[in-house]
Amino acid sequence: MEPNRQKFIDDGYVIVQQVISPDMLEPLRDSFEQVVHREWPDGVPDGHFQPRIYGWTRHVDESNINAAELLYHDNTFGVVQQLMQTPDVGLVGDYLMCNPTENHGPWFWHRDFSPVSEGPLQGVQMDFMACGPVYVQWNIALYDDDVFWVVPGSHRRANTDEENRQMAAVPHSYVHGQLPQGDKRHEPLPNSLCVDLKAGDGVAYNNSLLHWGSNYSSKLRRCIHLAYRGFNTSRYFHQGFGRELPVYMKHLPPKFSTYYQRLLLLHDHECNTVESIFRAVLDKDEVALRQHLAILHPGEATRFVCLIHLCKFAQRMAEGKDNEYGPRFTDKEAKTIWQRFGPLDDAIQTDTEQYMPGFLARGPSRYRFYDLPVDFGIDEFVAGWNSS
Repeated sequence: MEPNRQKFIDDGYVIVQQVISPDMLEPLRDSFEQVVHREWPDGVPDGHFQPRIYGWTRHVDESNINAAELLYHDNTFGVVQQLMQTPDVGLVGDYLMCNPTENHGPWFWHRDFSPVSEGPLQGVQMDFMACGPVYVQWNIALYDDDVFWVVPGSHRRANTDEENRQMAAVPHSYVHGQLPQGDKRHEPLPNSLCVDLKAGDGVAYNNSLLHWGSNYSSKLRRCIHLAYRGFNTSRYFHQGFGRELPVYMKHLPPKFSTYYQRLLLLHDHECNTVESIFRAVLDKDEVALRQHLAILHPGEATRFVCLIHLCKFAQRMAEGKDNEYGPRFTDKEAKTIWQRFGPLDDAIQTDTEQYMPGFLARGPSRYRFYDLPVDFGIDEFVAGWNSS
């Protein structure tokens, strides 16, 4: 199956028909019902706005191993490899979205992106356009599904004034409970369209695309949500990877375990490179910084975006909240590294709090939602060491 990569880049999504072939459909429906029963033995609980099973692969064993096989099928895994133009692709998210027991209507229009934890959206968009995709999400329908809507091309730009007016008119807060919104409801945005999936169809999409769950009703819904990241691409993906083989691997042929072990090694190399960058910052070694940063993010034009992601790591290290890199440094070293990132952190903030609807943000923040800082890049970051 050959996806239209240019459409994915231009529009932010691509529909793939019969991701699940007709002969696979009923067996997979049965297997995912096992998943649902193992998660909720007494049935889907009442009161959930959009019931989700996070990490459904933990419910996979030899009796429903075909569910895990779907993760590495040419129509899912293979499509992502083509979109990312790398053979080294790893699963980083697996959810099963189910129907609630009562009708709740729509959720809110949003991008799966937080400027507070990931930096200004403009930088990520520029990185995508310059270097291509390094992260892809899937929705795959086990039954006919017209819940998902998108605004084509919105992953390449900021919200329009009209989009902001319409989204801001409906109060909401991003919470995992996904509570109903009350009397006011979101409606289709201008130029939006319904991704009308037939049973077995899937949509691969960019997570910063404006999208919408239009109607969470009691109609039977089983939508497989997957997320993949790439290695050995021209840009760095900042959300990491696992540290051990998934349990379901023991039920798959050995070639899959061998492949996954390779990804674990690539992730180790990536993490070691990040550590080398932090040590260069600690030592004020500009040559080492630029050398390792080029390894981590080969795309030179948008390498500064990678530095913003590392700034967020440095902040969490100083706060004692980073389990990957924090243990590699003493408390004093972590605080010194964060001080060196101080001028960059200042640059991605504004003097007053701001807010833009459609993000995974809990409210106003001084961190820039969209625009990159003006006249601040790697050179200015290095120059700031002397003042931090």
